[in-house]
Amino acid sequence: MNTFQAWLPRHCLDDNPEHARVAKLLFFYAVIGLIAGSFYVLVYCLLALYFSAASIAIAVVGGVAALYQLYRGERLAVAGHIIALCAFAAVAGIIPETGMIHSPTFGWLFAAPMMAASTLGFRAGLFWLLTVLCYIATIFFVGASLSEPLHTVSSDVRELFVAVVHGGLILTIFATAWSFSNAQTSAFKALHQARRIAEDALLDAEQTHNDAILVLNNISEGLVMITLEGKVAGDPSKQFQEWFGTPQKGQAIWEHMEPQNPLLAGLLELNWEQLLCDWMPLDLGIDQLPKRFDHQGRTFSLRYQPVVQASHEPSQLLMICTDITAELEAEHSNDLQKEQMAIFSRFAKDPRSVRGFLEESQRLVSLVDNGKGTFAEQKRWIHTLKGNFGIFGLTSFARWLHQLEDELDEQCDVCDLSQRQAIASQWESVRERLSMIIPEESKERVTIDRSRIESTLLTARQERSITTLIDEIQRWTWDDVRQRFDLLAERAKALGERLEKPGMTVLIDCDRVRTPPTTEWNSFWNALTHVVRNAVDHGIEPAEVRLNSGKHATGVLQFNAFENPKNLVIEICDDGGGVDWKRVAAKAMKLGLRTSMGEQLQDLLFVDGLSTKATVCDTSGRGVGMSAAKEACLALDGKIEVDSSEGRGTTFRFVFPIQSISPTEVIGSPTEVSESSQST
Repeated sequence: MNTFQAWLPRHCLDDNPEHARVAKLLFFYAVIGLIAGSFYVLVYCLLALYFSAASIAIAVVGGVAALYQLYRGERLAVAGHIIALCAFAAVAGIIPETGMIHSPTFGWLFAAPMMAASTLGFRAGLFWLLTVLCYIATIFFVGASLSEPLHTVSSDVRELFVAVVHGGLILTIFATAWSFSNAQTSAFKALHQARRIAEDALLDAEQTHNDAILVLNNISEGLVMITLEGKVAGDPSKQFQEWFGTPQKGQAIWEHMEPQNPLLAGLLELNWEQLLCDWMPLDLGIDQLPKRFDHQGRTFSLRYQPVVQASHEPSQLLMICTDITAELEAEHSNDLQKEQMAIFSRFAKDPRSVRGFLEESQRLVSLVDNGKGTFAEQKRWIHTLKGNFGIFGLTSFARWLHQLEDELDEQCDVCDLSQRQAIASQWESVRERLSMIIPEESKERVTIDRSRIESTLLTARQERSITTLIDEIQRWTWDDVRQRFDLLAERAKALGERLEKPGMTVLIDCDRVRTPPTTEWNSFWNALTHVVRNAVDHGIEPAEVRLNSGKHATGVLQFNAFENPKNLVIEICDDGGGVDWKRVAAKAMKLGLRTSMGEQLQDLLFVDGLSTKATVCDTSGRGVGMSAAKEACLALDGKIEVDSSEGRGTTFRFVFPIQSISPTEVIGSPTEVSESSQST
């Protein structure tokens, strides 16, 4: 049959082996019909059996029709039935003329069901077999009712006719057997080749699998395949098993991780249920799965990679566990170095403010550590600590304090013993690190600007009173307000960048105002951080809002400090949208505060727990910062004035009586003065 393969159209020899087999057989039967049919037409014409010759011609026509279907229509079923029909019709036309039930051509009738069964299948073969049996029954019935056959072959040529019929039948059987033998040999060779290819492919697959296992067992990440139902599929990598043990096949991943980290297991189960609900896109559902957890003193990150099959639909998730402990330690070490550089840089510029910050922080930590204060007071102290550490660049401790604030909000009570001990421990660690770069303060040496000395000399030359001169000299040891403002301005700009309000302008006007280096003033300057953060976060609008209001895209802050005969005034001004008093009143009503009993709306800004922010973040939203600023201001006998205009901005004005900053209240005086062209 391979000989005929070269004559078959290409579309009959596609990748489907069964399709190719049927096409080869049909082509073979059609060719046999053409050749044998032509030969028998000639033989029957010589035997003067013209009706039989006409019947045989049907096989020739059928062979041509079958070949046409193969070459043009590619309709194998139609071609098969045409061949079976023509074979049956040719023989059925010969039998009446060659002896009816005594015709030697009866055996040829079964060629039709044989051809149909070998090409079209069992049902087609059974159909043509039943057709042949019905025809035979009809011939027997008709033949039995006749006294003699309709026609018989003459005795002169009968022997020749029988020899031709039987010889042709033998040749046909031989050719069919040869074709099946050839097909079997071809199939055996193809099977042997396919088996060899399959064995080679299996060896390659085993080698690839072994290589993949070798790679998986030698990478530093833990890998485990999980079905979309959350079940473990296959064996995890060696690293995963070393970290978390070997899960059972078909076990839910959260069930296996339950002994390792119950919180992680709960989050996995909860978020996997949402993933299965299919109410959100797969990528978004995967993004909700937990990303990090702790186990046996290590920190692991989690990533999830969808595994796409041939259907282009993800059927599994590859969970990738990475030990990021060393990475986090390196980042933490790097952050600590940056913090030390930031605090050292600030100390080089303004040592008094840094030491004041440390003293105030020590005071607040001691208050919390001793268990003093109400819940509201402790929240103010911790919030002030967080703001101060943030403004001086000690962000790691600030982040830890933010987490502590979250815990306090959940427990709605003062710090317990473990929390107080944790605060003291964290603070001691910070002090230990800073002690290496901040030397102990020398009480015997004071460093001042040359301009300050020249100003004092000018006062002396103008023959002013000795009291005025003493007052001027004693102020040399005080804190320069400009340095305090510079620090606040630096952090305000950094906060603006973080809140997507870049390019903020900060104007400073303080005219060499100084404040005493007392504990109360240190507390005030540290608490003033909350007012500045409030101005940046609440006051200054986003760039698009400012542009729509006809303002410049970037905000402006103004820090003012000045003295008059009665008061020292410090102002924090912004050109933002102003205070939304209606929103403030609405928030106050939610807190159960009465605003109609003579209480001014501006006083509500400093109430514990009141914030106009809808959500809590590390910048604002807890409603304790402004109350801390008020507490620090009242400790200095000061008062707060708020001027706010819708769309134009807000000014927070802190007014202190001049008596509260009298130099005589500052105990001690400098004993040595060194000149310097700039403060250090």
